[in-house]
Amino acid sequence: MARRRYNISILIGCLLLSVVLWGYVTLTRIAEDEVEVALIVEAPPNQALLSAVPRTITVRVRGSGLQILNMKYLNRSSVCRIDLARIKPSGTSMYDIERDELVRSTTLSGSLSIVSVTPSALLLTTGDLFRKQVPVHIISNIACRDGFEIVGTAQSDPSIVEVRGTRSIVEGIERWNTQKVSLDDVHEPIELQVPMSDSLMSVLNVVPSMITIRLDVQQTAELVVRDVPVDLASDDPTLRVEPSMLAVTVQGGARVLATLTPQQIGAMATSTTPGPTRPAILTPDGVRVIGTDPPFVRVVRRSP
Repeated sequence: MARRRYNISILIGCLLLSVVLWGYVTLTRIAEDEVEVALIVEAPPNQALLSAVPRTITVRVRGSGLQILNMKYLNRSSVCRIDLARIKPSGTSMYDIERDELVRSTTLSGSLSIVSVTPSALLLTTGDLFRKQVPVHIISNIACRDGFEIVGTAQSDPSIVEVRGTRSIVEGIERWNTQKVSLDDVHEPIELQVPMSDSLMSVLNVVPSMITIRLDVQQTAELVVRDVPVDLASDDPTLRVEPSMLAVTVQGGARVLATLTPQQIGAMATSTTPGPTRPAILTPDGVRVIGTDPPFVRVVRRSP
């Protein structure tokens, strides 16, 4: 029985060794493969791209298997950046980008060589630059830790960005989104850098391309605010409210409730006829009403 276990261990060791050798040979031999490379086209000063530009180009590269693996899955810094200000136009505001220019403009991670590019040529047209300032729209999916909450709304700095491009496209833009921010288990105020959406970056330019987002997160707390006066919505001088004051239980961020005063809370009996009514409670932003004591007030007529 001991001899059989010894033979099995030898077999497993041989298999592992063969896998390692196969992987080494595969990753070190020269091979070719296709990879997607980001395409960025920079228009000349005071000009905007009129042509639709693909977001990526397909580059066929040659190198070791390890280099290709690193480029495809680990280091994605490869880019094809075309600066039209350095290229002589083939016509009035027209640029014929051929294969050699695409290859020269492509920077690859690692010592890989380019075999071919697809597409092999681009025809680009530019026109007059149009600018428009639009508000930032934050796209987010933020979940707080239990017992914490977001106070107010997320603030962006700056809150306005400038969109640059052709008039026909820019004039129809009313706001510009950020890339989606997804956070979990948030339990303290946050400040982070977020890039603007690049959905139309091939024909538009957004300045700045990165903004700062600030979000106030506080621990959830409850507070009973006593002696809140109850006003009467009716102008009838013969009517009054009983009781004239009540206690309001509110919920919100701990730092917000720490500075809350009865003067910041309003209570209104909206009924214009005698009888019981539930008062309407007005609170500052970020403060929620849990209940009142008493829950109802009564509108009564004054004694003659």
